Amino acid sequence: MSITDEKDRKIQELTLELRNKRRLCAAYKEQLTEFLKIIEEHSEQITMKVQNVMNNLKEYEPVQQEHY
Repeated sequence: MSITDEKDRKIQELTLELRNKRRLCAAYKEQLTEFLKIIEEHSEQITMKVQNVMNNLKEYEPVQQEHY
C-alpha cells in the first residue's frame, strides 16, 4: 500500500467521522431547541400564574383594609 493510498484511506475515514459528528451535532441541536421551547412555554405559564396571584392579592388587599 502506497503512502498516497494510506492518506486517501485516512481522508475517507476522517470524512466519514466528520459526517457522523455533524449528524450527531444536528440531532443534539434539535433536541436542545425543543427543550428550550418547552422551558420557554413553562416559563410563560409560571409568569401568568404569578401575575394572577399578584392580581388576586391586589384585589384582596382593599377588602382586607375595609374590615379594619
